[in-house]
Parts: sequence; structure tokens; C-alpha cells
Amino acid sequence: MAIMIVVVLVAFFDGDEETSASGTTFVVKRGNLPITVVAGGAAESLEPNHFKCEVKSRTKILEIVEEGYRVTKEDIENKKVLVELDPSELEDRIRDQETQYQQAKANYAKAEQDYEIQEEENESDIKTAERQVKFKGMDLQKYLGDVLANQLMAELAKRRAIEKAGEEAKDKAALAKEAERMAEEKKSAFEAAKAEQQRKVAGAENDSEKDKEAVKESEHEDKPKDGKKEERAQAQIGRDEADSADASKQQEAMKVAIAKAAEGDSPEAIMKAMAEQGQPEAEINLDELEKAAADAAKAAKETAEAATAAAEAFQETVRPAGLPLPNSVDGAPVFEVEFEPFAFARLADDKRLKGEAEQKKISLESDILLARNDLSTAQKELTGTENLRANDFVTEMELEQKRMNVTRCTLGLEAKRRSQELFFRYEFPKQAEEAFAQYEEALRKLDQVKKLTVTKLESSRVNRDSNKSRFEAQEKERKELQEQLASCKIYATHEGLVVYGDGVNRWWRGDPIAKGTEVHYQRAILTIPDITQMCIKVTIHESVVQKIEKGQKATVTVEARPDEKIRGEVSKVGVLPSTENRWLNPDLKVYSATITIDGVYDWLKPGMTAEVEIDVDELEEILYVPLQAVSSRGDDRICYLASEEPRVVETGQFSDKYIEIKKGLEENDEILLRPLESDEEQQEKEDEELDRDEHEKDGTDKKDNEEEKETTEESEPEHSEAA
Repeated sequence: MAIMIVVVLVAFFDGDEETSASGTTFVVKRGNLPITVVAGGAAESLEPNHFKCEVKSRTKILEIVEEGYRVTKEDIENKKVLVELDPSELEDRIRDQETQYQQAKANYAKAEQDYEIQEEENESDIKTAERQVKFKGMDLQKYLGDVLANQLMAELAKRRAIEKAGEEAKDKAALAKEAERMAEEKKSAFEAAKAEQQRKVAGAENDSEKDKEAVKESEHEDKPKDGKKEERAQAQIGRDEADSADASKQQEAMKVAIAKAAEGDSPEAIMKAMAEQGQPEAEINLDELEKAAADAAKAAKETAEAATAAAEAFQETVRPAGLPLPNSVDGAPVFEVEFEPFAFARLADDKRLKGEAEQKKISLESDILLARNDLSTAQKELTGTENLRANDFVTEMELEQKRMNVTRCTLGLEAKRRSQELFFRYEFPKQAEEAFAQYEEALRKLDQVKKLTVTKLESSRVNRDSNKSRFEAQEKERKELQEQLASCKIYATHEGLVVYGDGVNRWWRGDPIAKGTEVHYQRAILTIPDITQMCIKVTIHESVVQKIEKGQKATVTVEARPDEKIRGEVSKVGVLPSTENRWLNPDLKVYSATITIDGVYDWLKPGMTAEVEIDVDELEEILYVPLQAVSSRGDDRICYLASEEPRVVETGQFSDKYIEIKKGLEENDEILLRPLESDEEQQEKEDEELDRDEHEKDGTDKKDNEEEKETTEESEPEHSEAA
């Protein structure tokens, strides 16, 4: 604002501007006041057509056209080379990279083939395992028959489903318990940190109360008046804080904390305010702990819900099987069910028994029946032979043979019965259980094969993807190197005059563009600006940037032709402060703006200095005075009448020369162009008067004594001369 006022002072006394000023006064007038913002900048092309170095390393310029060369349409058609860069280093890199590219390509092809082979192997392994399950099931059906075998396989499927549901519920319960434990830990850590921060805030309040008491004592000693009490206290606090940089930051943070506490803010808000004043660690830690506790609580809730759903699914699986639900142990749920072993021996008496077991059973029963018939026949023959022997029709030897035949048949029948008993007691349960176990083992093997195939396929996929990434990286690098090699020759693509560099910043810390100069990546080598589309790039001070909007009209004055005015329009306003030349003055905040030129001017070249006056607004029938006639006193704006009377005024909008007066002055009032004295000078005088008033009484007696002493000393020589 101060810079603007200085500029306005010069402009105000310009002979071209008609005012009602006479000497150092100005007569307040009513009229229209155009509001404009003046800014300086340089001309640029909206389509600069930069030709930059696309080689991602420093490279030398082998050939370049002369600056000022006019590119024609014929040059574009013939693909005239404007710049040629040294490609030797790129060619060496391409040769080295080609070997890596081919190796990566071969590895990727092999990994892709391995992945396809693994997919086929997995499919084959799963089908083989499924066939084994099928074959073992058929063996069980072959031995026991379809009915009993299917019943056993169905029962086994139920038990496997229950076991799977139990394992899943058990895992979910363990996860829920661990998540709950972690949530409690995070919550405890957050509460402990919060309590510690509240303790620190309370300590800060106590320290601040002591500081306030010290300030009050200082105020009592100094006795400031006329609104200077608060400023004196703040000055004293500032002197105390200047002892150390760290102490200053802590004191500022504590002052903010006390202010927030006085307003009734929460401890979290107080800690946040302290963090903004140089105490970020506590706020960051507290926020992180609070977020971690909330996330852990959310995760614990989700895992608990999942565990509950898994437990319910386990119960729904157990109930249809007619099995009792397991009891909890020490309050913890149990997800394991004890199944009764299969009674294979009882299947021998089941009427539904079929298959090889039934054939064996029938065979054994037939053998017993035949043996019983043989025994009955032998017994009948023995009885007949005994009758014949009694009448001496047969010999004793023939009788003995019949007796031995009966004995042999008896032993044969006993052996058949014994074989039947041994078969149904041992052989049948063994064969049935073995066939069932082989079927169950085939199911387990199928599960293992499925899991193993997933692992193998995932490993193969990771290997394929990693090789693919390496191949794509090599392919991308190969393509980029080839593109960079192609970019070593820059061809004509636009008509116009050739300008070295970017066409705007003629000053460059590096070597100038010329044959043999090394240029780095993205450095502008040539520019062929399109002068049919020109603009002015300006910087707007932050104090007036809020007035600038897209679409506002502007008047442009180019230093090369100061008498010619060009009209333009604001086409762009920066949303963030410009970082260009920020290092010159870090405290200066300016915003970039673009003013598009209306029409085409052949004499307007990129880089020409220009001044832009942007039309912001036009106030109609208002009172206005020069900017320098208004001064500040505290929060008030002051104008001094010609009679040196200060007048408080309310100001409005302002231009580069005048400012609107809403209240405080009337039309035709005569005011001074400069204030009588600044507010600081006035305040210093008031302070000096206060100091004199405070010490005047104490010095009155001392002054009287000194005057009396001087009078006595002066009278003594007079008496002496008279004598």
C-alpha cells in the first residue's frame, strides 16, 4: 500500500491530470471515479512454439540455424533441420540397452509359457485327484453296495462340512480376540496421551496466570495512560520472549492455549492451536493415536461380527446332523464336535448289504449249508451201515469208514462255521473300513491338490508378472532412447522467425544457445512465436488481486510505442502466489495474470516491456480525494481540513490516484494533501507529555531550590562591587 501511495504522489502532480488542487490543498469534488489496477509485465505469445531438448542428459549442439531465420512453408514441407544434437552417447546407450531388452524379453516369454504349463498341470492334477475320489468311491460301492456306500459317503460329507465350519469359526474367533486386544491397547494409549496433554495445558494456564500478575505489576509501576496499557504490557512480554527462540515459540503456544481455554474450547482444540504456534509434535501424536484407536475399534467390531456369523454358520451346520452343540470352556466357545466312529461290523447284518461283501456272505452260508447236508447224509449212511453190520451184511471196516466220514463232515461243518465267524468279525470290518479310508484319503488328497495348485499358480503368476514388469521397463526405456535419438534432429514445423531460448527470458545462468553448447533436458533451444496471438504477462500485488477477474477489459501501453494504446482482456488470474523471483523478496506476494491482446500488431514482439491498466469498476457521483490526503490513526481514517482540523472519514474503493469518501467530508471542503503529522509522531508527543506530567511535580521543588541558589550566587557579586 505504501509503494502504491508513493507512485500515486508522482502521478497526481502530473500535468496531464486535472485536479482541483491548489498548492498543498484539494477541494473535495463529486463525480465519476474509474477504479483501475496498474501492473507491469512483458509481452508473450500465446502460442510460443518452443523447441526443447528431449534428450534426458546433457548433450552438445552440433548444428543450429541462425537466430532470426524465417521458417517458410517450403521449409516445413522439406523437413528442414533447425537443430542437430550429438547422438553418440545415445547410440552407445541403445546398444547396451538392447542386450538387456532381449534378455528381459526371453525371460518374460519363458515365464509366460511356464504359467500356461502350470495351469495345465494344475488342471491335470485336480482331475487326477477327482478321479481317485471317484474310483475309491466306486470301490466302496463295489464292496458294500450302492445304498450303504452312499450312506457312508453322505455321512462323511456332513462331518467334513462341520469340521470346515468349525475351523473357520475358530479362526474368526481368534482374529476377533486379537483385534479386541489391539483396540483396547490403542484406546488406552490415546487416553493416556490425552490426559498428559490436558495436564500440560493446565500447567500452561498456571504459568500464564503468573505472567499476567507480572504484567499487572509492570503496569502499576509504569502507569501508562490513554490506551497505552495493553501496548506496554505486550511490549514487556515481547522483551521477555526475546531471550530465546525456543522460549518464544513455547510462550506463543501457551498464550494461544490460555486464550482458547478462556473461550471454553476443548482440550483437543487447545492442542491444535498450540500445534499451529510451533508445537506440532503433541497434536500430531494425539491425532494419530485417536485415529489409530478409532480404526482399531472399527476393525474389532468388524472381526467380532464376522466371528459371530461364523459361529452361527457352524451351529447351523451341526443342527441338521442331529449332533449336540459343544459346550464352552471357561466362557470361550468350542467349535469341535466329537463324532462316533463308524460301526463297520454292524453292516454285516444290514439287509441293505450288497456287493462283494454280500457275495462273500452268501458263499460262506452256502458252504455251511453244503457241509450240513454232507453231515446229514453221512449220519444217515452211518445209521444204515450200523444196521447192516448188526446182520453181518457189511464188514467192520466199512462201518469204520462211515464213522470216519461222519467225523470228517462234522469237522468240515465246524470249519465252515468258523470261517463265516472270522470273516464277519475281522475280515469284513477290515475290508469295509479300508475301502472307506481310501475314499476319505482321496478326498483329503483332493483338498491338498487344490491348495497346492493355487500356491503353484500364484508363484508362477508372480514370476510371470515380475518378468513382465522388467520387460515392460526395458521396452519403455528402449522406446524412450529411440525417441530421444530421433529428437536429436529438430525439424521445422511452424512458420515464423527463429528465436534462441524460450523467447522471453534472455538472461540465462548457463551457456548461451550456440553451436557447441551443451544443453540439458527440457531446456528451450529454439522458439518460433506466433505473433498473431499475443498477450501480456503481469504480476498483481496481493492487496489488489481480489479485484481482478477474468473478462475485465484493460489498456496496454508498450514502452516501444508509448503513444499507442492497445486494448485487451484479462484471460487468466493465478490462484496461488507466483514463485518466480520469490528468492529476491520472500515477503512479497504477487499473482500472475494474463491479458490477451485484441487484434494483431506486427511491431509487437515477445519480451517487450508493457504497462497494463485493468478496468475494475467505475463509481458514479461519489466524493473523492487524493490518496495521499488520507492517513491512519489507529483504526480510523483521518483527513485534515485546510484549517488543520482532523476529520474522521469512511473510505471506499480507490484507484491509483484517488479514493472514495463515503462519510466525513462534504463537497467543496478544502483539505490538506498531506497530514500535519503522522500518528506515530502524535503518539510519541502524547507519551512525552504523559512523562512530563508524571515527573513535573517531583521536579518542581528541585527546580525552585536551584533557582534560589542561582539568585543568591548572582546577588553576591553585586553586593561586592557596590561595597
